Amino acid sequence: MVLLHDLVNLVRRDFPSSKLSGDLEMIEKTNNISTTEVNMNLNDIHIYVTHYEVGEEPSVTCGILTYNEERSISRCIKSIENEFDEIIVLDSYSQDDTKQIIEKHFTKVKLIQAEWNNNFSYSRNKLIDISNSDFIFFIDADNYLDEKSKYKIKRVAKLVSYLNLKCVISPIIIEHNGHIYTDNRKMFLTNNSIYFKGKVHEEPFINGGVVPLNITADIVIHHDGYDPQFVNQDTKNSRNIALTQEMINIEPESPKWHYFYARELLREKGSLDKVVYHLKTSLELYKKQENKYFRYQDEALVLMCKVLYNAGKIKQLMGYINELETLNEHCIDVDYFRGLILLTDIRRRVESIVSSLRIEEVSNKFSYINSRNEHIHMLLGQLYSYLDNWEMVTESYENVHSNHLKVQIISNFNQISKNINKYREKV
Repeated sequence: MVLLHDLVNLVRRDFPSSKLSGDLEMIEKTNNISTTEVNMNLNDIHIYVTHYEVGEEPSVTCGILTYNEERSISRCIKSIENEFDEIIVLDSYSQDDTKQIIEKHFTKVKLIQAEWNNNFSYSRNKLIDISNSDFIFFIDADNYLDEKSKYKIKRVAKLVSYLNLKCVISPIIIEHNGHIYTDNRKMFLTNNSIYFKGKVHEEPFINGGVVPLNITADIVIHHDGYDPQFVNQDTKNSRNIALTQEMINIEPESPKWHYFYARELLREKGSLDKVVYHLKTSLELYKKQENKYFRYQDEALVLMCKVLYNAGKIKQLMGYINELETLNEHCIDVDYFRGLILLTDIRRRVESIVSSLRIEEVSNKFSYINSRNEHIHMLLGQLYSYLDNWEMVTESYENVHSNHLKVQIISNFNQISKNINKYREKV
């Protein structure tokens, strides 16, 4: 046995121009590359490289679930129509032109229609059973394959098959807002007893309960399904809340469902106490886990931190920040929340100083610096600008009458204006 990380480094060093080296590059950024073992003997690496050169690529099916996807289905299929041995669309009797678009423009696509039964796993598993290939790759109708990732999918399938990795494969999904998601588990062998579980937020498991190894591949997929200009998020979120509630009833001890339920309640502006309750339940269940299922634990902690910060519950927040750091010391969100706490404290101090200065302004105190208290008004203007209270900034500066101070104020505003214009030009 050899670590995948060591295999990548050795092949890159000794066989840099080989097909194996090129294909290994597509998975070298996976999170668990340093702990994943491959059944190989590095002393025979030249044999593996030679065999890989002449090895055939396995067959791959693309599975797509659709319902009223006329906006994006053509874009999706065009981006992947030459990538797979077969493309199967399972449509839940769309009420728009989804079916007509596929039948007219994509005659090689196998289109199947079936009633929607409020269960995403059921539909995905149906596609697995229908497929005729060694691998299946799921893409959503509001996704499309990046042009630079053409012809990579079957190469990754060949690599995973050759290394005999019992895993699921996650492409790199880029959201409409630029966020990158690398744990989405879209591709796997069809003969590894891998099937989806969960009516919503479904994910693949081996034999119904074993969490498979997840490999991130350099296959870029774009997604705009959460873009509010295209999709009614309220409708989608309401559906997800109902299905997630059903999953809580079915699997009350699963931390995953409590996390997603809290997230969806928050989006629907539900009871904050209820959101916190389900997040606490989720985090407590993660600590009790015996089957080593920890997916979404970090996300649950981050969401708890967001909720507590927005609610102003700073003391409680600190405990969860420390917990997040213990679980994942490389998560920059730890520094983000600590930074927010620091900024909140600074803001409170600034507000206190402003209050103190305004009280002193109307008192009978005198000044050795400026008898008209212009230095106080200058300072108040700066402090109000930090607090984004621009009305009071103006009011403070209107009490400044000395020409040299007016010049300084105008100079400051001109510099701010220049910086804003530079930003506008870049945007």
